[in-house]
Amino acid sequence: MTGFIDQIAGLTDARDRDALEYTLASVMFGLTGANSLSMWRVAPRDDGPELRCCVSLGSEHCAKCEGPQCSLRGGGVKPLQAEPALAACYKTKRHLRARLDACGLYRDVFPVANGHGVVRLVEILRAAPMCEDEERLVFGLLRIYRNHLGILDYGDCDDLTGLFNRRTFDDKFRALVSPKQGLRRTAPSKPRRAGDETRGAHLAMIDLDFFKRVNDRFGHPYGDEALVLLARLLSEGFRDTDRLFRFGGDEFLVLLPGADSTAAAAALERFRVSVENFDFPRAGRLTVSIGYTAARKSDSGADAIARADQALYAAKAQGRNRVCCFEALADGAVAATG
Repeated sequence: MTGFIDQIAGLTDARDRDALEYTLASVMFGLTGANSLSMWRVAPRDDGPELRCCVSLGSEHCAKCEGPQCSLRGGGVKPLQAEPALAACYKTKRHLRARLDACGLYRDVFPVANGHGVVRLVEILRAAPMCEDEERLVFGLLRIYRNHLGILDYGDCDDLTGLFNRRTFDDKFRALVSPKQGLRRTAPSKPRRAGDETRGAHLAMIDLDFFKRVNDRFGHPYGDEALVLLARLLSEGFRDTDRLFRFGGDEFLVLLPGADSTAAAAALERFRVSVENFDFPRAGRLTVSIGYTAARKSDSGADAIARADQALYAAKAQGRNRVCCFEALADGAVAATG
């Protein structure tokens, strides 16, 4: 009993979504005796919901079978309809159980819903069906998770767009350059050396061009609608591992871990084009200007933001609706546009 209480306490200790989801998955994996467990995030898309696997625990393949239906699909991104069992659970919002004919394992899928619908799906493969007490245990853990997720959302997310708010940025950025990842901080006053970037991480600042005109011409409700739709385009346009923030007003930040300059530029340019081609209700066609910079080991969040802001200023000075990289700007150009 003491061990179980400690596990629940560990679950409620989590202070960010990634830690919360991994702790929840680990607790359920151990308590249910699962062969494998996957936690899926459900992201709405215009062409139908999309699945993104955020936690995957257990053997890569079932010990009895090498069939694709028995393999963990960790790290994958796919349409919800590609997984009929998960799609059925999502649609009915009910616990679903089925036996896999290929190997005899039992698959249980549990939904996690908030006021907007099902946001997570938990998939468990076991050698034996769950008893009633085990099902109640899983439902209880998921209720704790859902409630704790709501608390995190209330404090960490922007009310209008649902993206992370400005208050959470420093913690997320600090985690990116944390010594836990083998990165040692150096004095900010030292000049940048080759290889000082943090493993390909980049920070982008995005600003909606001429947004004041939207508010002035159509009113703030339509301006808010444009911001909500821009946030949706951001969520659809970037990876699940990227972090999206509303920095304030019509400014947004994107933190791209594990992306070199080429990949960051390509992702940001794709997003710029997606906004340019999107027809905003009432406001019509809008554009964004984007400035980005490589994250450095010596950076504070404010350091990286200042460089991205300079690149954003350069993008606006060059005509808007474009992407500018701080490192690609000549020293004289940076000084002239800052």
